[in-house]
Amino acid sequence: MAPSTMPSVGEDVVEELTKSMQKIGLDMRVSALVNDTIGTLAGGRFYNQDVIAAVILGTGTNAAYVERANAIPKWHGPLPKSGDMVINMEWVNFRSSHLPLTEYDVALDAESLNPGEQIFDKLISGMYFGDIVRRALLKMVEEADFFGDTVPPKLRVPFILSCAASLAVRFANHGHPTMVVSTDPAHSLNDSFAQINPDKSMEEFRAASQKLGDGVGVKSLMQSTRLEMIADQGNNED
Repeated sequence: MAPSTMPSVGEDVVEELTKSMQKIGLDMRVSALVNDTIGTLAGGRFYNQDVIAAVILGTGTNAAYVERANAIPKWHGPLPKSGDMVINMEWVNFRSSHLPLTEYDVALDAESLNPGEQIFDKLISGMYFGDIVRRALLKMVEEADFFGDTVPPKLRVPFILSCAASLAVRFANHGHPTMVVSTDPAHSLNDSFAQINPDKSMEEFRAASQKLGDGVGVKSLMQSTRLEMIADQGNNED
């Protein structure tokens, strides 16, 4: 493929990819260029015709679904033979007053490179989710002495935590038929499944909060970061 350092804005990506393949003697023709969301949907649909949607929960997030072409107001011209059309939602820009924004979400957005934009992306994608956890832990350390009198220096380093793969694992763990696709060979999903135990983690977290006492506000901190909500959902899954 073309080098990642090659400027691509405003260029014909298919043409550049074709040139790169020709340079290494790869006799292939690019029939279609799709993003990861559409590719995941196509892969799922190939194995199971009942698949109607794909969701990417990794460094970024996106969704795509199959819609009847005659239900798309912007569609003009002949309908496809299948009668269906894939909708790439690009839902990172979704914004609503009903979204549960915490103080950590607000602070992260304000300090980001694009304040006020891609709010949904900043709420759930792996690129930002780890830093929301870091901010919550930092407040816990500063206000509740969660780790004693010392504040670990790394907790003050933005984006030092990453959890892109664990989000997909969490959704796949809900018991629904789910195809998890990782494009990063460093993500070992088998190891992740073996190590993640949400119930045990929450028990240990609650035990630690009880040791700190009722006055330190750990429970309210859990609620403000949606940890309590996640824990309750996990307890009700059975």
